[in-house]
Amino acid sequence: SMLHAMFSGRFDTKPDEDGTFFIDRDGTHFRYILNYLRTGELVVPDDKTVRHELLIEAKFYQVEGIIDALTPKPFQGTVILSSDQRQTLINWLKDVTEVMNAKGKLLYRASRDGWNASHFHSYCDNKGPTVTVIKSGNYIFGGYSEQNWDGSSGYKRSPNSFLFSLVNPSGLLPTKMSLRAGQEGYSIWCNSGFGPIFGGGNFHDILIQSVPNSNNCSIALNNAYQCPSGQNGNTFLTGNQQFCVNELEVFGFEN
Repeated sequence: SMLHAMFSGRFDTKPDEDGTFFIDRDGTHFRYILNYLRTGELVVPDDKTVRHELLIEAKFYQVEGIIDALTPKPFQGTVILSSDQRQTLINWLKDVTEVMNAKGKLLYRASRDGWNASHFHSYCDNKGPTVTVIKSGNYIFGGYSEQNWDGSSGYKRSPNSFLFSLVNPSGLLPTKMSLRAGQEGYSIWCNSGFGPIFGGGNFHDILIQSVPNSNNCSIALNNAYQCPSGQNGNTFLTGNQQFCVNELEVFGFEN
């Protein structure tokens, strides 16, 4: 840190006559930095303004631990994803899009914000690129779309969209599933009476009903999105073609 450098002897830093050092900074939040340096534990109010101002001070003093703790991270606030799973999604997103310049803000969590399709659309429509993360039993999967969700009752073309499986019944490692050639026009389907729907053709690849924690949703991979080789497109994600949702989160990546 800058404070360590000041007192390390590497710089010709001299105290005032009374033995104090003067740093020309607003000292309002300096107590948080001092307490962190003393204890290694960051205790700071949940106030967004305070945290933002403290982050600025931490960057000035080069206190990496505080910088890391206060810098927003993609998928922050998730109750579904582990840190490794978050990093896997970040790596996949970097391959297809520039949205990782944005922060991956939690737009919607079904258990918190409501399970109806109207709740999903209220929080997620017209928010730019999004990642939808679904948990059904022990299995975790979802999809990325660069197109807005809305209530338009139609398909949208989103060539960089993909589906993913993070935990599946086959024990296959985390898998990204891209659109099949010529199926880009079926990337997502929007309808005010449903939750997020990916893919189409004969069937939707992932269809989330309104109130999906009690109504059966469905899977039919290989319509628009490519199921992994050797896997059954109807059962790969959850072990069954129909499933209910334990939790659903949507993250927005609009700059």
